[in-house]
Amino acid sequence: YGDGAVLDRLSRGQQKLFVVALQVAQAVVLKQQTGRNSLFLLDDLGAELDAGNQDKVMALLGEIDAQAFVTAIQEPVGVGNWPAERLRRFHVKHGEVREVV
Repeated sequence: YGDGAVLDRLSRGQQKLFVVALQVAQAVVLKQQTGRNSLFLLDDLGAELDAGNQDKVMALLGEIDAQAFVTAIQEPVGVGNWPAERLRRFHVKHGEVREVV
């Protein structure tokens, strides 16, 4: 892209994907060097990402065996591809948290 800040060149969705890609790369290096898995906290995944990109992010996190906490208004696309034993769903309403079975 030449000169210029990423913030000036990329859309918000592209920025989000760029940051996730950098974090996944860090997680891969950490796993290779230490054998330790990473923890990801993703707030409102669908805010700037379409269904296809949500799916890509969730697939990447699944591939590197990361633990992920994802908040969303609607369930992120791609979460259905994760094994059931790796998923827990929670609903937060008026400060009360309950697990969705």
